[in-house]
Amino acid sequence: MKTYLVGGAVRDRLLGRTSGDHDWVVVGATPEAMSKQGFMPVGKDFPEIG
Repeated sequence: MKTYLVGGAVRDRLLGRTSGDHDWVVVGATPEAMSKQGFMPVGKDFPEIG
């Protein structure tokens, strides 16, 4: 499983700002596998895990 920080948090980090919102893209894991590791689903339209 690989995780990538994306979105506004990346922009803020590049600009030297702090960010309270972190969005991640996960590659190589199913939602079921992530749930078994303790991650909780947070979305309905896409398999978003928090």
